[in-house]
Amino acid sequence: MRLLGLDLSSTTFLSFLSTSILLRQGLSMHCCVFKLGLLNTYDHIPLANAVMSMYIRYGQVHEARAILDSMHEISVVSWSTIIGGYVNTGNVDEAFSMFNIMRTISTINSDFVVFINLIKGCAKRGSLLEASSLHSLIFKCGCENKDPLDNLLLGMYAKCGDLISARKVFDMANAKTVFLWTSIISGGLIKAPGWSQIEISSSVNVFIAGDRSHTQSIDIYKLLEDINLKLAEAGYVPETDTVKH
Repeated sequence: MRLLGLDLSSTTFLSFLSTSILLRQGLSMHCCVFKLGLLNTYDHIPLANAVMSMYIRYGQVHEARAILDSMHEISVVSWSTIIGGYVNTGNVDEAFSMFNIMRTISTINSDFVVFINLIKGCAKRGSLLEASSLHSLIFKCGCENKDPLDNLLLGMYAKCGDLISARKVFDMANAKTVFLWTSIISGGLIKAPGWSQIEISSSVNVFIAGDRSHTQSIDIYKLLEDINLKLAEAGYVPETDTVKH
């Protein structure tokens, strides 16, 4: 890298580590970062997180954990990275252990990314007790109404065999998104509603029967009423006998 005239700063290494490098290249960069003392500077956290993520991509969670243990300051991204690494490699016990350590030694509040990883862990293990406890904690932290969490919580309960709680998550969701409908339908908890979609200016708009979550739903339904009135005035009668149920 010196021969190429590159500035050996944290920014340079961050750029390389964020790309799809090979493990041996990542090891070399970690070695350079260590020798240059870049993990000991005041702005070391983003670089340390990038090195951790690199190891986790290749399943080397123990190496990522060693970096976390050596950090002078740990951000919520650092905790999310290591917890997600354990979940993705199947070590759910260690993921929850790290979460408990974070709550014990850190003043950082859990964000919804941490909870996303833990929900995935609960779904993998299928423990209803852990799932319910985690859901209660999410509610206490005020993260329950985040759209990605609604969908994941529903799936978590379904995989734990608690279809009643899964349906409650759906019923209490602020917005019934397409993803939420898909999850509850695939779980067999509700019949698929009618839906349609239209593309306007390269943006796909999805409409579900009875759904009013679209940002322009008031204007859309008003326009539909006007169209129906004009059709009725013109003498149009729908042929309902040909509709398939």
